[in-house]
Amino acid sequence: MRRLFMHRWKLYYFVMLIIVLWYILTSSNVVMASGYKMNRVLFISSYSPSFQTFFRQVDGIRSELDNMHIMLDIEFMNSERFFTEESIANFYENLSYKIKKLLPYDVIIVADDNALKFILTYKEKLFPETPIVFMGINDLDNAERASQDPNITGVVETVSMEDTIAIARKLRPKAVNVVALIDNTSTGASDRKTYGRLAPEFPDLNFETLSLGDLTYEQFKKQLGLLNEEDIVLLLSVYHDKTNRRISFQESVNLILNHCDQPVFHPYHYGIKEGLIGGRVVSHYEQGKQAGMIAKDILNGMDIAFINPINETLNPYVFNYKTMQKHQISTKWLPKNSMLIHADESIFQKYGAYIGIVILIIVIQLMIIIALIKNIYKRKLAEQRLKEKQTQCVVANNDLTLANEELSATFEEIEIKSRQINELVYEDRLTGLKNRYAMTKTIDRIIATSAACKMAIMFLDIDDFKYINDTLGHDMGDYVIKIIGKKLKLLTKDHIHIGRFGGDEFLVMIHDYSSMDDINDLIEAIHHVFDSEIKINHHKLYITVSMGVVLYPTHGLQRGELIKKADMALYQAKGSGKNTHVLYDESMNQELEEKLILQGAIKQAVLNEEFTVYYQPYVEANSHEIIGFEALIRWFSEEHGTVSPYKLITLAEEMGLIVEIGQWVLKEACQFAKEINRERDVPLSVSVNVSPVQLKYHGFYEQVVQTLQEVGIPSEYLCLEMTETVLLESLESSVDSIQKLRDYGIHIALDDFGSGYSSLQYLKELPVNVMKIDRSFISHVAQSEYDQFFIQAMIMIAHKKGLTVVAEGIETKDQLEVLTAIGCDLIQGYYFSKPRSKKDAMTMSI
Repeated sequence: MRRLFMHRWKLYYFVMLIIVLWYILTSSNVVMASGYKMNRVLFISSYSPSFQTFFRQVDGIRSELDNMHIMLDIEFMNSERFFTEESIANFYENLSYKIKKLLPYDVIIVADDNALKFILTYKEKLFPETPIVFMGINDLDNAERASQDPNITGVVETVSMEDTIAIARKLRPKAVNVVALIDNTSTGASDRKTYGRLAPEFPDLNFETLSLGDLTYEQFKKQLGLLNEEDIVLLLSVYHDKTNRRISFQESVNLILNHCDQPVFHPYHYGIKEGLIGGRVVSHYEQGKQAGMIAKDILNGMDIAFINPINETLNPYVFNYKTMQKHQISTKWLPKNSMLIHADESIFQKYGAYIGIVILIIVIQLMIIIALIKNIYKRKLAEQRLKEKQTQCVVANNDLTLANEELSATFEEIEIKSRQINELVYEDRLTGLKNRYAMTKTIDRIIATSAACKMAIMFLDIDDFKYINDTLGHDMGDYVIKIIGKKLKLLTKDHIHIGRFGGDEFLVMIHDYSSMDDINDLIEAIHHVFDSEIKINHHKLYITVSMGVVLYPTHGLQRGELIKKADMALYQAKGSGKNTHVLYDESMNQELEEKLILQGAIKQAVLNEEFTVYYQPYVEANSHEIIGFEALIRWFSEEHGTVSPYKLITLAEEMGLIVEIGQWVLKEACQFAKEINRERDVPLSVSVNVSPVQLKYHGFYEQVVQTLQEVGIPSEYLCLEMTETVLLESLESSVDSIQKLRDYGIHIALDDFGSGYSSLQYLKELPVNVMKIDRSFISHVAQSEYDQFFIQAMIMIAHKKGLTVVAEGIETKDQLEVLTAIGCDLIQGYYFSKPRSKKDAMTMSI
């Protein structure tokens, strides 16, 4: 019998081993079969790795593509040294050999003019079907010719030479001559052409050149020393002398600064940090970023034929502060938002926000210390009284038989006072739980006495408790806290401590637990406390609670650090929909720091007027004529890059800046409406998005009307867009303002219809003129008959109410044809145009 039993167990283990091996093999096959394709991008640079612009261009490209699992290969033409037919042929042969040996590329990025010329010559042989993105192109004619190919687009390098000369004339008002430092390279030839065309724009200045291509380096140094003291010196390109000797850009900067007594202006970013005074400069990082954005769109499936070339980049004004001081040039003549390199900042300018936070923390700690001192003082006073009573007891003991009743009363009073002291110092008077002081002391004691113990701290906060106080009063709020405290007290054990932290916040601590199951059981028990209703008079309250959880020692070793991180996790739980718990993660601290930094940057951006407004057109569905624009705020930050409008608006609402920013966007949009309608018979309207905070702002109606009057445009030029959520959140408090705005002649648009409440009853009540169908219904409308039927029903209802219907997010011709056929009035989306700058929008046509 024993042998039969052992035989069966061996058979059982053998079968289990076979099953496990089969699972591993089949799982491996699935993983191998489901491998993802890595995108391959080739970057061809006209120059060599030693060239200054290369690293900025690559950093800009990587800022957009590094999170897409790409393989970026780089090839250098080295054309600043060798640009002969032989060198080009050698480069072609080398590249052709590599391409035959490698997997095909998904996108080709070429930088600067020589690389673009090469790719146009050999495109059909090397990359006949591959999308090509160019960047850093000085030859505008060549860029325009390249863009005629539907498989080529990119970013033109817009050198702000004219603006640099203009600011130089302002900073050096005594100047008579402009002297351009230049050579005979291909870059120098392009710059010379641009420079020559600018002479008629400055009739009061003599345009001269000092060409290294006609001199040796020694002769060039002497000529620099002979320049007039007040001349405007403009560095364009100095790399090759007439003997074809080559120097690097840094060597050319050192040569010029060592032999030129005048401040040297430069329309490119590099070199300013080393001592050039600066100007309005080309940012090669920004060019690389924009080229990376185009490549990302292509890799994400967008057809390159629909991506227009970017003909204009935002070139900032950048100056070397120390160089300006050296030449006694005041910064007051600089344009707004100019960037100063080497400008000394005070410690308060650099770390003002952090200093403020530290001061606030110190003040809070002082308040806590003062409160503790007061409690300690009361305790000592009570102890002193207790000692006095004890002394009375000793004296009375001599006459015990005569003062027995008095002695008994004295001991009873002592016991009462002792309980009062304990309650005062350690108990919360409202709930009977431990108070904040007692809980912190308990946590400190456990940490100090048992370094190897495990402990979890839970920070509890009642969801939406403010509404109970606001609607039922603070007395009822205290009653609710009292009931909850009694229920939580039932959960206390030797290893579970519960206290009231303050207001509607509670602290729960469990130590010496076996596993996370013990913590989860406690969390479930806490939620169960809140399952039952609480009856107050005729009201039934259903209360939920959010929790943040931290573990000792995993998340910290000090009580203050643990409670702070539990509070962060609680904040995350609140943001996740409430009535839940969240275990602390280190990323929360990083997210909070990043949020604080970005909020500080937004405040600075408001002061520095860093925002801009882009405009996306509305198009009539049948005629394809532009009938209006939507104003969209954009923020291109030097430090944070392109910040999404959603993040900007959300943080601005939290900071209380959305009213100020919204008013600025409204005024910019009204000014745009005035300018674009100046020569038109049929006016174009401009739509502006409104947040719920703006709508609730007292005086919003007066603010809008005043802006229209100040700019001087009719009310029908303006349309205010509000989402269903915004309108319904503010309907009762703001319906009068909305109706007054409509009565004044301003159009009201219901944005993102279908993504919120989507109630036909609300549609009937809302005072709107326009209904915009949310893009989530549009994406599959060309393939889904159900979506077509649903949208057609919405259009019919809107038309019955007399509303104009706009479909947003149109990206394909099929979508356009379907929506036109089912009766949509207006179209908006990338199929016709992306949001454009004000300058482009003023001149665009469909």
